[in-house]
Amino acid sequence: MTESKGENSMFVSLDVTAGGSLDFYKGVNTLTAEGSVLNRTILSMDEYYGEVIAVSDTGDTWVTNDGGSGTTGFNSETDLWSSSQDFFDGVALTAHQVDAIDRHYFTANQYVASVNGDPTSSGNYDATAFDLTPGWRSRALAPYGDQYLAIAANFHAGQTHPSRGRIVIWDGVQTVSSYRIDVPENYIKAIYSLNGYLWIWAGKACNLYVNAIGSQQVTLVHRFFNSYPNDVSFDVYPHAVAHKEGRIYFGLSNVDSNSANYNPGGIYSFEANPNRFNIDRVYTAQTSESVFKSLIVVQQEDNDILYYSEETNAGGSFVFRQRLFSSDSDIYSTGSTATLKTITYEAPPGSKLHIDKVTIETEPLPAGVSISINANNEDGGSFSYFPSGYQTDGDEYGVDRGVIRGRKVYFTVDITTAFTTLPVFIRRIVAYGNLIPDNK
Repeated sequence: MTESKGENSMFVSLDVTAGGSLDFYKGVNTLTAEGSVLNRTILSMDEYYGEVIAVSDTGDTWVTNDGGSGTTGFNSETDLWSSSQDFFDGVALTAHQVDAIDRHYFTANQYVASVNGDPTSSGNYDATAFDLTPGWRSRALAPYGDQYLAIAANFHAGQTHPSRGRIVIWDGVQTVSSYRIDVPENYIKAIYSLNGYLWIWAGKACNLYVNAIGSQQVTLVHRFFNSYPNDVSFDVYPHAVAHKEGRIYFGLSNVDSNSANYNPGGIYSFEANPNRFNIDRVYTAQTSESVFKSLIVVQQEDNDILYYSEETNAGGSFVFRQRLFSSDSDIYSTGSTATLKTITYEAPPGSKLHIDKVTIETEPLPAGVSISINANNEDGGSFSYFPSGYQTDGDEYGVDRGVIRGRKVYFTVDITTAFTTLPVFIRRIVAYGNLIPDNK
């Protein structure tokens, strides 16, 4: 789990000994051990009022203990939520925190808890600020405009897995919600508010919906493919969503190996505008069923840099940083080929995708680099695109034409280095075409 703490810094909690106790580290390029060790599972970390707050699986809250700078770790003696408060009610949930309206809020199963002011003072906490009524449990939170809090709630009714989900809109004052937004899925996984829209990940495939703030309607904007919808549930953890430069980034977790052929687990991004929606995968999971619990943006060297954690099914725990174009070391060996695979695009029932043009945009290419793009359909058909007019020294845009049709289409990109070890950065790949009847 990672969380930012001011400029050029972040906190990381890692089970480095695999013994169930977490060590806390601080830094960016180099992580330095910090303070106390807690024998807890940390479900959530966030910054509020100049402090970092960690919430454990027991419902306890732990706060950095040095009055703001966060340099001496966590006070293992300070339990700011009463241990008699049964937040988890026997069900393991992912905790979430967010700033909204005029205070800091926490998910607390049936309740939404809050802290108003200095989090090192237990008197500033309200463990039951809002009651969702029995059976409903809070999963994720987001500010909803300037006046409201959006609560992603799921109905469990005594079961581990929920049967339906909704967004509850609350003004932070009244004992009842202002209104609710129904989502046509059985489980809401995460929500995120940006640019006048609420983005919602829901269902066993973590399908993506959008709601215009102030309305009570949701629109499906992207559907992920789940090979085993009755048995496998993908996940987007509430803290694994962030934004930078007008795009929202999120981690898609627990994707099985078969579904990964269509949409691998990893870090995805999209423009935060439903009228210009496009989705890209910027990092592919190391293993199937990898878990991404945290994703943050830290200001570093005048850049907003993306950091994310990954837990693999082989038992490894990693914290990755987005590469910096100007300062990162070489990532290729001379003569090597790297292959990138896009998500699989699926046509609506009764139709096919007809693609006849592909463009690619990159950072200026180093000398000695060649790129080819391959389009593939579900029937095994393929077409190779070698962008015309696309040289190997400084070009940033290429285009080529060639027809491929299919109900499901994906692209692979081969990047081959002849004699350079400089990195290649792809901005975007765009396919042009239209829908045609399925019988053509």
